[in-house]
Amino acid sequence: MTPPRIPKGLVWAVADPAERRYLLSDLQEEYDALSATRGRAAAYRWYWSQAVRSIVPSLTRRLRRRPRVTGRAWRGGDIPGSVIQDARYALRGFRRTPGFTAVALVTLMLGIGASTAIFTVVNAVLLRPLPFNDPEQLVTVSERKLQGDTPAPHVSPPNFADWREQNEPFSHMSVVSPTSFVLTGGERVERVSGMSVSPEFFPLIGVQVAHGRPFRSEEGDSDEERVVILSHGFWLRWFGGDLSALERTIALDDHEHRVVGVLPPGFKFQDGADLWTPFVIPPENRRDAMRGARYLDVLARIKPGVTFERAQQQMDALARRLEDRPNNAGWGIALLPLHEEMVEEYRRALLLIFGAVGFVMLIVCANVANLVLARSTRRLKERALRAALGASVFRLFRQLLTENVLLAVVGGGLGMVVAHWTIAPLVRLAPAAIPRLDEVRLDGAVFGFAMVVSLLTGLLFSLVPTLLASRSEPGSFLRVAGASTGRRRQRLRAALIVSEVALSMILLIGAGLMTRSFVRLRAVDPGFAFESIMTASLALPSSRYESPERQSAFYARLLDDLGSLAGVESVGATTNLPMSGSRMTFGYRIDSRSGEAAEEQLFAEYHATSTAYFRTMGIGFLSGRTFNAVENAGRTKAVIINQTLAQRRFPGSDPIGERLTVVSQGGPTSRQIVGVIADVKHAGPRSTAREEVYVPLGDDPWRFTTVVMDVRDGESNLRDAIQARLSAIDPALPLSSAQPMARLIAGWMAPLRFQMLLVGLFAVVALALAGVGIYGVIAYIVGTRTNEIGVRMALGADGDRVFRLFLGQGMMLAGLGAMLGLVGAFALTRFVRSLLFDVAPYDPLTFGGITATVLLVASVASYLPARRATRVDAVSALKTE
Repeated sequence: MTPPRIPKGLVWAVADPAERRYLLSDLQEEYDALSATRGRAAAYRWYWSQAVRSIVPSLTRRLRRRPRVTGRAWRGGDIPGSVIQDARYALRGFRRTPGFTAVALVTLMLGIGASTAIFTVVNAVLLRPLPFNDPEQLVTVSERKLQGDTPAPHVSPPNFADWREQNEPFSHMSVVSPTSFVLTGGERVERVSGMSVSPEFFPLIGVQVAHGRPFRSEEGDSDEERVVILSHGFWLRWFGGDLSALERTIALDDHEHRVVGVLPPGFKFQDGADLWTPFVIPPENRRDAMRGARYLDVLARIKPGVTFERAQQQMDALARRLEDRPNNAGWGIALLPLHEEMVEEYRRALLLIFGAVGFVMLIVCANVANLVLARSTRRLKERALRAALGASVFRLFRQLLTENVLLAVVGGGLGMVVAHWTIAPLVRLAPAAIPRLDEVRLDGAVFGFAMVVSLLTGLLFSLVPTLLASRSEPGSFLRVAGASTGRRRQRLRAALIVSEVALSMILLIGAGLMTRSFVRLRAVDPGFAFESIMTASLALPSSRYESPERQSAFYARLLDDLGSLAGVESVGATTNLPMSGSRMTFGYRIDSRSGEAAEEQLFAEYHATSTAYFRTMGIGFLSGRTFNAVENAGRTKAVIINQTLAQRRFPGSDPIGERLTVVSQGGPTSRQIVGVIADVKHAGPRSTAREEVYVPLGDDPWRFTTVVMDVRDGESNLRDAIQARLSAIDPALPLSSAQPMARLIAGWMAPLRFQMLLVGLFAVVALALAGVGIYGVIAYIVGTRTNEIGVRMALGADGDRVFRLFLGQGMMLAGLGAMLGLVGAFALTRFVRSLLFDVAPYDPLTFGGITATVLLVASVASYLPARRATRVDAVSALKTE
């Protein structure tokens, strides 16, 4: 327990001089003495009880000695006392008008609460720096094709080795490879998350192990001595926090790993990992022939004093020096700040949602401003009397401003409560792929944001009404029905309603465009069937499945056993499941054109699949066939290509029978094309097709694969049955994951669904506020023109003409707001172009439908007070004159 200390600023602000010495020195000495005899906990409690007993009476005496505030206090310099007087007067006024106070506070509470809740997400994801030392110096390093559209999110092992030896701008470089391990030695076999990194990783991040030591450089050169570093949570869970765990061994993938370190509590990188092992590049993958195999993720730290631009220039020069190496021609090096790389996919969507909340806040301000105007109208005589008694214009202005700011601050405090209740559902609604969602919380930055928003809101919605009041002469206050003052207020209220309608129009059009995009995206054909597909991922430990022959035999038996399950129509396997985020890009060349240099630098996404994979996934063949048993066994080398590769590389001809030399984990291999399949959207429904090659899984097995099953009878949960068949083959091999394919599709749709729901919700709220505002303005006009209505009816006007008069005024305001909203939407929707799918930002159907909806709501809002105007009794109305 840390020693207590009262803040000196608090002591000097509230304590009498005689008590300062006691609080700042004597009390601390008494605490130290008591702590030695009775313990720190008891001394701690005694210390703060004594502090409170000293400070509270002193503060009370100071407040009692404060002189009474008079009308001249401001000129005398007693600013705090004058403000306190205004605040007390405002609170009494709020108690006298509970209806106004309740409506205004609820409106502010919802607006500020929603904006604060969204800001917590924006702050955690976009604004808060990464929890590492000098996070702005951390960058991801990848290869990029200088021309063309070949994806290059990764790095080849030989190029990484050259970069690490020849780079100038980086102090550290590391491979970062998420993985998983089969952990044995406990009560049951368990699969745990892990991360394989270069030994430079922890110095690169700037994190020191809490116990033990980090990796040594030689441990990244070979895996002869296998070591592991534990996360703090795993250390507590598996070893109970016992330091004797250091230098003990645990079995990972049937290999003994010696524990050499424990990470500090709270450390997490990206999605987190329980176990950390050194990343070792196999010698066969360091050959020049593997420069076309780009599959490594690389992280680096820029040296102190080197700018990001300078680092990019130096890496560009290095890329030019390595351009003469095999498969490097036309390739460059791309740097991207780590934080930007993590949030790039979600930045625009979060900012869009935050902007939508800003629009709602403006509408909230306009609505509360209308309420303030209506309330101030009823207080004209009060202000006239105060002005007649000598109150200055500035004094009246300050009184109104204090009332409104106090109202906004109280609404902001209630909004913080709403934000606290809203954060948890908001995080559950957000896509799980958004990084750092676990860090979303109310903190000092969020509290400061809420307070600033509250103050700005109070100033914004009170500025125009208070200025209007301050510009009026006392005589006009006494003439409550004065024409000029009434017209000025009506024009102001009308302008506020027009702005509300315009802002709600912009939000509704944005929500409409996103809704149409979502509907179009759901209708996209991904190139495979997913409604009845169950997936199960697994990873074979290298100790028991080191040879390709053993891996192929395991997959063959597993697929046969799973195919015999009840309700399973077909079973297949692949290394890279569509929309799973798993992708590999390898180089290839067309053998018949090997003399053409331009054709030697080709790259395609690489997949190893079983024979029945295409039938199970419902992927259609445009020509040719799937792999046969001979090709799956590797006795004949075969490859299947997709439609995009066939059209680009073999335009106007049949590629069946042509040969491609494809780079894989075993090096370049010449293969004959036996089939052409339809394009599959591996990178999500919004992605464009890339060149793809498929090789037989039995010929080129990988330790990491995903099994897919076509479950036609409606059975959706086969995890237990799959694990049982898997355990029958290998009892020490657990599943990595098992889930329906439809869940992966939903994951890709989640970001658009998230922004569509939130923007749509805010748009509906904005439209409701605008409708309430129109209703309030027309009702107010009806109330202030009761005498005029009586005169019109006395002179022969019927109810229909009166109804049309006031309905027309409401529709005129809505129409003007709709026109301004259309102009604003035309100007702003181009910024959301990248978030839309197959929908133009100026979609006429959306613009027309939203305009009709807004006018319909406005007509309903105007109808009710207009009908009430027709029920005015002419005789009673004239008597009120």
